[in-house]
Amino acid sequence: MQWLAQEAREEGADPIVIRAEMLEGISEIQIIELFREARREDYTELLTRADAIDAQSHRESADARTALRTGLERLRADYQQILRIDHFGTPEGRQVGARVDALTELLAGPPRTEPAIPSLPITDYRGRQWVTRPRPFADRLACLWLIRRFIDPEARVRYSDTPADNEVPFDMNEGTFHHVGNRCTFEVMMIAFGLDQPGLAALGEIVHEIDLHDGRYARPEVLGIEGVLIGWNTSGWPDEVVEAAGLTLFDGLHASKLT
Repeated sequence: MQWLAQEAREEGADPIVIRAEMLEGISEIQIIELFREARREDYTELLTRADAIDAQSHRESADARTALRTGLERLRADYQQILRIDHFGTPEGRQVGARVDALTELLAGPPRTEPAIPSLPITDYRGRQWVTRPRPFADRLACLWLIRRFIDPEARVRYSDTPADNEVPFDMNEGTFHHVGNRCTFEVMMIAFGLDQPGLAALGEIVHEIDLHDGRYARPEVLGIEGVLIGWNTSGWPDEVVEAAGLTLFDGLHASKLT
C-alpha cells in the first residue's frame, strides 16, 4: 500500500494510508480464511494441471517428454508465484509442492550411475590461461563465473575453437573439463575442485537444465534466464561483453541465496 501511495503522489494525488486493526462485522480469523480461500482456488487449478501432466507421464517419445517437462517448469514457476502471496500458509500449498516434487522425480527417470570425477587441487589451476569456444552460452558462462569467483580471480581467458598447448580448455571436446556422463561442465568443475559453497548446487541445477534440457531439475528460474541468454546470443555482442554480463547475472543469482 505504501508503494501504491508513492505512485499516487507522483501523479499529483494526496493519498492517505490507514492501518486498520479490526473491521466491523468480520473477525481476524474470517479475514485469514478469505485470503486462504482465494489461494485455495489457485492451488486447485495447479493440481488440475499436475493431474494432466501425470496422466501423460507414460508417454515415451522425446517430443512428448520435452513438452511434459516444459509444462512442469511452468507449473513450478506459477506455484512459486502463488507462494509469494500466500501470506497465511494455505494447507493446499504444501500438497501442490509435494505433487510438483513427485512429478519432477517421475519425469527425470530412474537414477543413473555417473562416471567418477577425480579431485583436483585448485592451486594447480591458478595463474593459468583458459580457453573455451566463442559465443559462450549457459554452461560456459557459468564456468567462467566459477573460475573467476572461486578458482582464480586473475584468470586469463581466450575464445577459440583450437586450444594451445599451455592453455586449460573447458567445455570443449578435449582437456579435463567437459561434460561427463549426464553432468554439464559447470557441475564437473564443481565436483573436481570440491566446491560446495551455499547456492552453488542450485546454480548447477539451473545451468544443467538450460544446457541439457533433460528435465532432471524443474527450476522456476530456467525459462527466464534462458530467454536472457538467448537474447545475448543473438545480439551480436563480442564474447568479452557477453562474459561481463554473464558474471553480473551469476553474481546476482548467487547473492539471492538460491536453495
